[in-house]
Amino acid sequence: MRMLFVASLVFASVSAAGAAQAQDRVVTPPPVVQVPPQVLPGVPTRPSGGATFGSACRVDPAFRSIVLTKNRSGSRISLRILVVNRGTAAWASAPGQAVVNWQLRNGSSGQVQGGSANLATAAGSGAVMMNYSTPNYTQPFDTFEFSGTVTASIVYDPDIAIDGNRCNDDRNMANNTVTLSSDQIQSFLAGTSLTRTFSF
Repeated sequence: MRMLFVASLVFASVSAAGAAQAQDRVVTPPPVVQVPPQVLPGVPTRPSGGATFGSACRVDPAFRSIVLTKNRSGSRISLRILVVNRGTAAWASAPGQAVVNWQLRNGSSGQVQGGSANLATAAGSGAVMMNYSTPNYTQPFDTFEFSGTVTASIVYDPDIAIDGNRCNDDRNMANNTVTLSSDQIQSFLAGTSLTRTFSF
């Protein structure tokens, strides 16, 4: 009996030591490291506003037409300016980031009259971005010989290129200015029609 009791004590001691060694070998799992999402070239990103601004966002504000309207004497002229999005994607911008400026120059006196108006903040592909009728301008052109010119331009706030929004980055700056020549103005002034549409 005594020998059995001693053997039991020895076995219990060995088992306890083995368990302690096994417990010492338990490996603590490594901490979980959260990796921030990576932005890959060409992959659209989603800003806080909810719209998707990706590399495929091709927008192109462009002039479609300018309509001139005159009174009988040609001494008062107004314009109607039509701008459309000729891009393949929807235009999305903040107010005041894109405007249209226009000038009417008298070919005789050199006097310049004009104004400006904001483009729309949202416009789908092919949609109208501005359809604006100006007030009447008094004697903007010389009605006898030197007529005058009309110039209209789409102008952007400098910050529009760095605001992280590709859906207001014009992909074709070559069509942002249009001009009606002195010959075109003279032909309109000499004609009998009170309106004429110049398309681009």
